[in-house]
Amino acid sequence: MMELKNVQTAEEYLSYYEEAIEWTQVVKTFPKTYALYQDLGEQFRKEYHQTSNKFFHSLRKLLEIDAQLQILTQVFQRDFDWRFLMEDEDLVEMVIHDKQSFYRENVGLRTTDQVPWGLMYLSEQN
Repeated sequence: MMELKNVQTAEEYLSYYEEAIEWTQVVKTFPKTYALYQDLGEQFRKEYHQTSNKFFHSLRKLLEIDAQLQILTQVFQRDFDWRFLMEDEDLVEMVIHDKQSFYRENVGLRTTDQVPWGLMYLSEQN
């Protein structure tokens, strides 16, 4: 697996998610969630290659997409017992909703806490 500091392209970055999750199982059991994953990858690539957007707009969008990819990775860890997961539609809703506070929660803050000032929080919403 490539080191994060060596990533140069969107494809290199997204390849982590292909390797981190056993997608063959997800496709069978959670087709809507898999469709979300595919859409997120396409959105990421599109935003990465978008040259007309301002830097902060693109960074905000990439962080929003990445938060959702991170959530999917946490949900579908390879050693996870998938029988106890929620329904496909509920999982998609959770991923889309939780992107709003993912980075705050990841550093131990609550969803009700004020969004801190920092680049990684550009995609966060109160």
